[in-house]
Amino acid sequence: MEAEATEKNEIESRKANFTYKDGRIFCGNFVSGKRHGEGTLSWPNQARYQGHWEDDDRNGWGELTYNSGDKYRGEWLDDKQHGCG
Repeated sequence: MEAEATEKNEIESRKANFTYKDGRIFCGNFVSGKRHGEGTLSWPNQARYQGHWEDDDRNGWGELTYNSGDKYRGEWLDDKQHGCG
């Protein structure tokens, strides 16, 4: 199931595209209004994170591509880079 929403509370447990007021776009899984599972978050400046989410934080394996083109590939814990990457 796919949905488009502008308010997070519109999304229960499904795959959706969500646009934040600051221009960020999240495409992926939501559970009870929180990012959870696989998903991609894109910023207006062209930066992008693709990877795993848990309880609205980046957790597990993911790749962050900065707008400069530099990348961090590796583990995330509590929304922060964790380890060498």
